[in-house]
Amino acid sequence: MTTTIKGVHPFADLFPMLDDHDLKALADDIKENGLRQPLIVDADGLLIDGRNRLAACELATVTPDFMTLNGLDPVMFILSANVSRRHMTKGQIAIVAARAELANAPDGGTTNAPDGQPSFGWKKAAHLRVEKLVSRQVVDRAGTLVLYAPDLADQVLDNTKDFKPAVREAEARRDEVTSAESRLAILKEDTPELAAAVEDGSLEIKEAWRTRENRQREERDARDRTTNYFDQHIGYLTDMQGFDDEQITEAAGRYDPERSTRRLTKDDIDGAIAALRKLKKGWT
Repeated sequence: MTTTIKGVHPFADLFPMLDDHDLKALADDIKENGLRQPLIVDADGLLIDGRNRLAACELATVTPDFMTLNGLDPVMFILSANVSRRHMTKGQIAIVAARAELANAPDGGTTNAPDGQPSFGWKKAAHLRVEKLVSRQVVDRAGTLVLYAPDLADQVLDNTKDFKPAVREAEARRDEVTSAESRLAILKEDTPELAAAVEDGSLEIKEAWRTRENRQREERDARDRTTNYFDQHIGYLTDMQGFDDEQITEAAGRYDPERSTRRLTKDDIDGAIAALRKLKKGWT
């Protein structure tokens, strides 16, 4: 049977192709021994299984044979064929299942549920696809990997990175994204100009957050200095309320303008009294 291929099934397209070296080896084998396993298409002409064999046939200038998938679930057929042929690990199986469902999820899987929390129904659907092969926990971790570190997911599928360390890196990226989102929300609340700079790309979130922390530290230092000043000076004047006239005169007489950096006068005292009245009005 020969046919015209109208495309590749999207689930089949999730699996990595052979590298050039292995593809050439397959082409050489097909040229010498023929195509042992026909390509599988569905009723609409979508290629279900055999992308590498098709590419190898083109290299070998061999016309491939086809078979039609009759009544079988194409996704389950693709998964079954690739798991056995590629000797896929549980992590790789979970990644492919997660990618398949995530591709169909609204807004890339980030749509919020009615309670305002992220909806990860696609993870549940992914697990249902492979529940006889992989645990729910592994699928959840694969979902995190696919969502936050798709480049690492590719490396796992290519057997250039192990699943567990890839997941750990993906979780770190997820936490960083979550932290960045939380920090941006705080910036919008108390320093909207910094939030605006982050959103227009003129400032990175880390730099904006550092600026906010510096401002807060400067404000705390200023509060400490002012508080200590008031405690020292106004506190001393408050203690003088208990002085009688003789003690007040004695205290005033101890003031030595020669040792003063300001050489205070009665006008300065009047100014201090006026300032204290204003301070009293603004005191909370």
